[in-house]
Amino acid sequence: VTQLEHTVDYVGIHRVIEGRMAQPSLLLETLASEIADAIHAFDYRVMKVTIKIKKLRPPIPGFKGIAAVSFTKTY
Repeated sequence: VTQLEHTVDYVGIHRVIEGRMAQPSLLLETLASEIADAIHAFDYRVMKVTIKIKKLRPPIPGFKGIAAVSFTKTY
């Protein structure tokens, strides 16, 4: 790749992620799936997306740790 227009717009993808993160979600799995779909919709050249999300303070009584999910989708 030698031209900028042939690359992914990472600033745009960051905005897509920020927009989705502004909406509440009950499940990390749902959030990861929706972010992956939004990234692909933003740029159809993106054919595989891996999302990793960590919730640093999950609302689990007595739990000391993080909740995390890793999600990969191929289009």
